[in-house]
Amino acid sequence: MLSSVKRFVKQKARPMITGIAQQVWVEQGEASVDERVDARLAEAVSGTLVALVDERIDRAPKLTARNLPMAPDSADLVVPIGRRDDGELPVPPREMWQIDVPDDETYLATGREHLARMVEILDANGAPQEDWGAVLELGVGSGRLLRHLADHAAEHEVWGVDVDEAAVNWLSEHLSPPFRFAPCSTEPHLPFDDRSFGLVYAGSVFTHIAELVDTWVLELRRVTRPGGWLFITFQDQHWVDEIRALDDDHWIGRRLEAGRAHVDRLGVDAWMVSLGRANTGAMVIHDRDALVRRWSRFFDVVAVEPEARSLQSGILLRRPG
Repeated sequence: MLSSVKRFVKQKARPMITGIAQQVWVEQGEASVDERVDARLAEAVSGTLVALVDERIDRAPKLTARNLPMAPDSADLVVPIGRRDDGELPVPPREMWQIDVPDDETYLATGREHLARMVEILDANGAPQEDWGAVLELGVGSGRLLRHLADHAAEHEVWGVDVDEAAVNWLSEHLSPPFRFAPCSTEPHLPFDDRSFGLVYAGSVFTHIAELVDTWVLELRRVTRPGGWLFITFQDQHWVDEIRALDDDHWIGRRLEAGRAHVDRLGVDAWMVSLGRANTGAMVIHDRDALVRRWSRFFDVVAVEPEARSLQSGILLRRPG
């Protein structure tokens, strides 16, 4: 619906504004000075209007789309079939990566490293891979981590879900089998039975969830079997300190600085700060102690580790039972 609103504004704004401009000239007793003047005026005003509408829609939690549909600006939809040989799992196109790396090799290496760090934390806390059983990744993205669980997927179901339907379609066409995929929305509801998974993980996902945070954790609890594990990475004061200590002029550092007054309230009178409110554009930061306290109501908190995924911290939870 929102893409239709944006399309309407883009299609209708310019002729409407041109008509208004011409009417103003007439009411002032003048002929239009120049059709080119009308055109330039309409272009400038309509461009500003379209930008403002886009910004307000994208930033409004009540209006923002609850998932990222394929080809949102197209009136019709054609869903492509993938092409895959029997060799190695293909690397997704660069526009799906969601990480700024120079080449395929680095893309694959970062996925291995992030997965290995999670496995290290699980192993150190009594959750070896042979005990996981079925696995779910919330926010699978381009499958950068999941793809390195191919051996596990040969014996157990390994699922990935994401709000990005185009990414999920590509993964379904190119990495299934051995993996399984399904689209989801930003509403905390997943298409799985109760107690389906022995391990659920979400890397750099709760860093963008600003609404219904605890409800999402409870939904993940629902699909985790008793005795199963949940691993989530998040941004906290340690992450803030490390970003601020970097010398390079990175956009994350600039955004943190712009929101310093809010961020510095963490642990004082705020347990969570979201810089921005859009579904995928929110930068969410938590007070670590408050997060542990809140989520200990739903799970046993087993470990909290700094730099569990790059500079993000990780929390390992276990469902009692």
